[in-house]
Amino acid sequence: GRLTGASLKLKGVRHRLTELNAELALKGNDATVSGLTAKVQGQSIQLDGTLRNLMPYLLFPDQRLAIDARLASPSLDLAALLHEEGGAQGTDYALVLPTLIDLDLQADIAQLAFEEFRADRIHTKLRLHDQVLRAAPLSFRTAGGTVAADLELDGRSAHASLAPCRRLR
Repeated sequence: GRLTGASLKLKGVRHRLTELNAELALKGNDATVSGLTAKVQGQSIQLDGTLRNLMPYLLFPDQRLAIDARLASPSLDLAALLHEEGGAQGTDYALVLPTLIDLDLQADIAQLAFEEFRADRIHTKLRLHDQVLRAAPLSFRTAGGTVAADLELDGRSAHASLAPCRRLR
């Protein structure tokens, strides 16, 4: 099937996907997604891959969705993605990791910004399972140099922690 100009709200995900266009091929409980383009808080993303257990996730409240895909974006503003709705503009951020979604993404982002911070050519393998997000390996260019690291974000508590797991250079 084909989605054109759709809007989608996933359970446990704060922001809605808008301007969603994609080719979907259903096979049992799974769906293969080709050429998905969408916007999240005005940020453009592209996705190709598999949505495992999609039908049970959509139909039943306790089912998990596993996304195994390649994600690309020309430019992301983390402040827009993390802004706490209803909070003071530009100062209240909240990262809420979904409890029923697992990710295994190869992510390529051309430019990324967070307030005054800027980075280019971000490449990483993103894995999310049980509200623990791991970016490993992660590399990007900033301030005239290259950063390479493994990072882990534990979002299971109200006080999410970010821990570098490997080298920075």
